[in-house]
Order: sequence, then structure tokens, then C-alpha cells
Amino acid sequence: MLCRPAPKAALQARNTEEFLRLGTRWAYVYNALRPHSGVGMRQQPPLAALKGLGYTGRDEIALFPPILLDPISTLLLLLLSRDPESGSDLLAHHR
Repeated sequence: MLCRPAPKAALQARNTEEFLRLGTRWAYVYNALRPHSGVGMRQQPPLAALKGLGYTGRDEIALFPPILLDPISTLLLLLLSRDPESGSDLLAHHR
């Protein structure tokens, strides 16, 4: 059974750890199970298409973990900008 689309599942996450667990689960579904209709995909998941191109590495490549960028972007803003209010939209909030 495929999991719910990531945005719906992520909205139900109760904490960061659960959010990342759900994101990892979605990455697996998206990259290893879910058929894709892009050019040259032939309704295959990306991992299967990659193997069809000769990839012989580990399947774990399909499990690239989700990364929370909030702490990274805050650190970059503080390290790279003398004036955090200088117009950088690194920390812009979108709805």
C-alpha cells in the first residue's frame, strides 16, 4: 500500500522526528515504488529507470533523507550578513 501524499501526512506530524520519518517514507514511495510518467520513464519508479540505464549501486540511493533547511538558512543569514535586515529573503515565510 502506498502512503498518503507527503503534504497530507506531514501536516499530521506531531514533532520534527515524526516529520522526518514521514518524509523518508515518502521518498521511498516516490523513488522506489510510484510509477512516473516523465519522458523516458515508461511508468517506472526512478530507481527502476536508473537501473535500466545501467546503475548497479545500492538501492539505498532512493532513500536520500529529507533535510530541514530552517536551521541552516538561519545560520547562513547570521554568518554571511552583517545586517540581517538587509533585504535578504532567506528567512521569508510563505503561505
